[in-house]
Amino acid sequence: VPVYNVASYVGECLSSLVHQTFRDFEVIAVNDGSTDGSLAILKEFEASYPFIHVIDQPNQGVSPARMAGLAQARGDYVAFVDSDDYVVSTFLEELYTA
Repeated sequence: VPVYNVASYVGECLSSLVHQTFRDFEVIAVNDGSTDGSLAILKEFEASYPFIHVIDQPNQGVSPARMAGLAQARGDYVAFVDSDDYVVSTFLEELYTA
């Protein structure tokens, strides 16, 4: 999840991810130099959920943020979610099943 100045949305995004019916996954959120409090929200989720990992980097843009996340990913499959999106609770289960 690339994150840049989306404090108004990122909590809802992460909440939708922590409530997935599929449970064997990790969330990698890359704070890309946010100045609006997004990092504090990410850190709160990281402290509460062991499968959420936060990377904090200077602003480089969405593509480098995604690449930083990919470099840390440990799974066999990757799904991208933008920080101002939220997904239905079966999102990952349906992707995995497909």
